[in-house]
Formats: sequence, C-alpha cells, structure tokens
Amino acid sequence: MRTARFAPHARPTRGLSVLSVILLACGEPPPAPDPLPPTEAGVVSVAIDARDLRLLEGTTGALIVVARDSAGRVVEPVEVEWSAYPPDIVTVSPQGIVQGRGLGTGLVAANVGAASDTVPVDVRVRVAAVSAGAAHTCGITTEGSMYCWGGNREGRLGTGSRDPVTTPTRAASYAAFTQVSAGWELTCGLSGRGPACWGSNRSGQLGSADKADALQPVPLADDPSLIVIATLTTHSCGISARGHEAWCWGAGWAGQRGVGTSDGARPEPVSGALRFRALDVGWLFTCGVTTDGQAYCWGTNHWLQLGRADTLAMCDWPNGPARPCATEPAAVAATQVFDTIAVGTSHACALASGGTAYCWGRNDAGQLGTGATEGVALPQAVAASVAFTMVSAGDRHTCALDADGGAWCWGDNTSGALGTGVVGETCGDAPCARAPVVVATTLRFRSISASRGEGGVHTCGIATDGFAYCWGSNERGQLGTGEIDAGGPVPRKVAGQFE
Repeated sequence: MRTARFAPHARPTRGLSVLSVILLACGEPPPAPDPLPPTEAGVVSVAIDARDLRLLEGTTGALIVVARDSAGRVVEPVEVEWSAYPPDIVTVSPQGIVQGRGLGTGLVAANVGAASDTVPVDVRVRVAAVSAGAAHTCGITTEGSMYCWGGNREGRLGTGSRDPVTTPTRAASYAAFTQVSAGWELTCGLSGRGPACWGSNRSGQLGSADKADALQPVPLADDPSLIVIATLTTHSCGISARGHEAWCWGAGWAGQRGVGTSDGARPEPVSGALRFRALDVGWLFTCGVTTDGQAYCWGTNHWLQLGRADTLAMCDWPNGPARPCATEPAAVAATQVFDTIAVGTSHACALASGGTAYCWGRNDAGQLGTGATEGVALPQAVAASVAFTMVSAGDRHTCALDADGGAWCWGDNTSGALGTGVVGETCGDAPCARAPVVVATTLRFRSISASRGEGGVHTCGIATDGFAYCWGSNERGQLGTGEIDAGGPVPRKVAGQFE
C-alpha cells in the first residue's frame, strides 16, 4: 500500500546544554532547567496538518497533529485520540494512519483534551472490471469492491435499497469480488465467499427458493464451486471448477437451464456432461464453448439464436403457441473452433481462434454485423477485416476490441450506444450500423461491455488509461456520471475514480 507523505513538524531539542555540563564538572549547581512543555490540559487549539487529503481505496496516509497553548506555542508531546466516520469510507489508527475503505468523503477527527480538529478525506476508486445491464451498470474495483449505478427498482444495485443512483455506490458488504454479470433486473458476481446474486428473483434466478427481490448480495445455495457466472433475466448459469460442467438455476420452461423444461432455484448440472471454458446467458437461452472449442446452445430458438435452423423440440410459451427450443445442449452448426462466446438478448457472437467474429440469431438492428438485417441460424462472419480479441453482445448491439485496444460497435445506435456519432443508416425507425464502425475516441480499451436486457442501449469499457468510461443512454444514470440526461455517443468518465 502507498502512504501519503506530509512534512513532519520539527520537534524541539531536549537535554542539558554544554554550559550545564561544564558547571556540573566544576561542582557548581546547574541552572534551573527550561520549564517542561504544557500537558494536554494546556492545549487550547489543535490542527491536523493535512487538508483536502485524497486517497485511493485501500491505501493509507499519515496525519500529523499540531497542538498549541494559549500563547500559540507548540505543545509536545501530546496524546491524540483519533476517530473516523463513516467506517465503510475511512478508518484511522491510534497513530493517525488513515485508510481509504470505500468511495466517498469521510471525516477524521483528532482530539487532544478539550481541543479538536476535523478534516475531510476524499476516497476514490479504480475500476478493474465493468458490466453493463439494461439500465444499470456494475463494476469491480482493484480492491474487489462491487459498485453499481443506474436504475434500481428490483434492488439490482445491491445497495440495500431500491433507490436509483447516478454515481458508483457500493453494494452491501459481502466479500472481494472477481467477476460481475449485470443483467436486466438483477446482477450476479463471484467473490471470495463464492457466487452471489441480487435483484429480481421471481423465477429463482438468484439461486434462492425465496422468490422475493434481494436488495443486497445473496449467496448461492449449494455452490458447485463456480469459476464463471452469467445472468440476464429469468435464469443464471456458471461453470464449475470441478469438471468444468455448466450449472444453471431459475426458470426453465423454454429449456434455458439445459435440463428439460423444469424450473429450479438450486443449481443443477446441465445435461450432457460437457466441459466448458466459456459460457454466457441470454433471454431464455444459454450458450457455451467447450474445452475443445465447440459451441453449444440451449433454450428457445425463436430468433434462431441457438445457431441452427432445425426444430429440436417445441416448448410451451406463455400466452402463445409453442415455439422451437432445445431442452439440453445442442451443437451450433459451425465448423469453426471458437475461443469464447458472448450472448445478447436474442443473438450470440463467438470469436474463432484467428480473431474473426461470427454471429447468429436476431438481426433487426444489424446486431450481427453482417451488413444486413435478416436473422440467420448459421454463424456468419462479421463484415470487418479486423482480428478481434474480445466481443460483447448486448440487447440489439454488439461491441468488440481489436488487438490495439480499438473499440468497434455495430447494431442499434439509439442514444449513441455505438459511440460513433450519427451513423447514416436506420434499421426500422432506429439509427443503426449494419457492420462494425470504430468508436469515435482516441481511447484504447482493455475490456468492453454492451448493455444487455430489453432496452439496453449503453456501452461501458475499461480504458488502458485505467479509467472506466460509458456512453449511450443515461436516462437512469447508468453512465455513472452523476447526472441523468439523454446521454450521447462520446465516452464519459465514470465518477469517483482516482486520478
């Protein structure tokens, strides 16, 4: 940890003078010593010698107290009683070492007898990972803290309330997080204590039999030692460390849990005993890439999002006719070997080992990036001569990163979700790009996340400069800038980050 440095107050020299030593040697009595400094009882003022102190979450700074008597003289030594508030933002040791614990402004007080002083301590964070949900966003800091912002009707921010916020707000204390997946009305994450989810639980998608919303992280019942977790709407899934099997929980009536059409709040292994290295969850379907690079999907195939045109089964559909589905993993009709996969609301994209992106499923806004708006069942290469290193599928748009960290997006450009300014195309009544276009910024990114869930039209990413940025819709404060507005195509820095 780094410690903020401040100039120490010079302490006066103590002890006998040279003259005193000479007089003692001659047998003469020494002169009376200088009077001792006043004790705490003589202190009339205290000043903490550090103002406008700013700390990064998890780091420390040293505070020095200067105490004076009624004549303005410095009093030393003194016993200082330290206190700090609130403890989730800042703490202080008996030696005056202040530590930043969480984003916000805390107060540190020094008391010497009846005299005291207080200074504000501004604590900032660095965001290491970010996930964009439909109308909210969540990020994990370098210290493993979970912060969320935006809409919060079902408690999807995990803050313990339903109040929306426009700046990063810490989810209720749980443990250090390593992964986050923000969905439509809920969020899930992996932590040192295992998986946890919060928000809507109408279908048991939080992994709890209690169907009530959870306003703060709830541990997953019967954790199968997950190393990957993903969620979107009515179900959630993950990959277990033991055997790399896929496990799912929540609603299953469309086959999205991969175990028939039953519902279940407790995690259950997906049929087929396949070994997965990547997995993602969409609206009523799930896809994964096995350890040998083969893509599989299961759940509804209403938009051809399973990557195959044949009808494997028919699943009942509420308030409508039965629709095609797969109730257990079905191989995507592709000859490519894939490294990873990203699932949007009703489409999917995967990266082949050479960096070519392939997409399939719904395409009404050009989200497949093929240059057209017709949906396809067989994976088609994205229309770009670019080798991608990462892809993220959203509601009706998709984004990816190239090897240099350049960001590309395609699909629905409502509110500037593509980050490209005005694109001279429309898909239906919405602005769009049918093929990848470069995000109009000089920033380079380490990761990118297209908002998922119905109505998701914003994008966030972690840039190589170490800051999180978002662009697109900001009607719920999901950009994290401290404002609610129309948003726009220009990447905006998320508030509260350490500079």
